[in-house]
Amino acid sequence: MASRLSGLTVLLLLLSQSLPVLASHYPIEVVPFLESGHRAKLAPLKVEDTEELLQVLLTAKARKVAAGKTGIKVAKLEEYSFLCDLLRVRGVGPKMAKLLLLAGISGIAGLRGESAPQLIVKLRATNKQHGVSEILPQEETLKDWIHQARALDLILK
Repeated sequence: MASRLSGLTVLLLLLSQSLPVLASHYPIEVVPFLESGHRAKLAPLKVEDTEELLQVLLTAKARKVAAGKTGIKVAKLEEYSFLCDLLRVRGVGPKMAKLLLLAGISGIAGLRGESAPQLIVKLRATNKQHGVSEILPQEETLKDWIHQARALDLILK
């Protein structure tokens, strides 16, 4: 029993060291969907996490200004804004946000219009093509995400 308990303790410690599900606020330095070199280019925006990045990319005009300051293309900044927007849903982490975007879900507005049965089909097909995640959410989880999306304010313009 003692060795089993110590093994469980070790497992729990290892799991606690992994990236937690924070329901929106991920430090910029650990977000895997940012392209190589873009973390450094985002420095002039003085953002530390995905919530702050979302706030500086809320409008087309703001994204254009950010593009001028960072040298990152407006289209890429729009993609980042959609990804950060999806992170506002509790349970959606950076990998799931990327998978949702690849499946054609552009932010909270896109997620609101989905149904869980249709979305699971899209995610399976997209993940088969892109290999984003080892584990896909269950239909009940997708229902919860869609419900959350419908309750959130639409802030991207």
